[in-house]
Amino acid sequence: MINQPKIIFIDWYQTLSNSLFWEHLQDVNHSYNKYFEAIEKSMFQNNRHLINPWMRGEHTSEDMTQILSENSGVPQDIILNELAESCRNMKFVSDEIPELINKIKSKEIKVVIATDNMDTFERFTIPA
Repeated sequence: MINQPKIIFIDWYQTLSNSLFWEHLQDVNHSYNKYFEAIEKSMFQNNRHLINPWMRGEHTSEDMTQILSENSGVPQDIILNELAESCRNMKFVSDEIPELINKIKSKEIKVVIATDNMDTFERFTIPA
């Protein structure tokens, strides 16, 4: 008899979801679309070195959005509010994911979603 795992860890990013921070701002009809490129450049080019420390909990979303604001000229409240909005609206790669996870759990196997989505995952994504 093969021992079945008691816990399965499933990665969030690019396994359960392909959603990105601020991705909704790419919509040209969004009122803050004009800020999208500045935020992206500030986060993923100019301040890329801060991503891993943020993932490890060394910075909060407020810390990061303050830095991004200073670097991009976009008001911090807009960056933080839109970050939260993007996190609340993250989607599974398939609508079948919750059902599949429930099937695994029904076999008395714990399922843990593993992620490095900073403090945003617990604060914004999970409650949504």
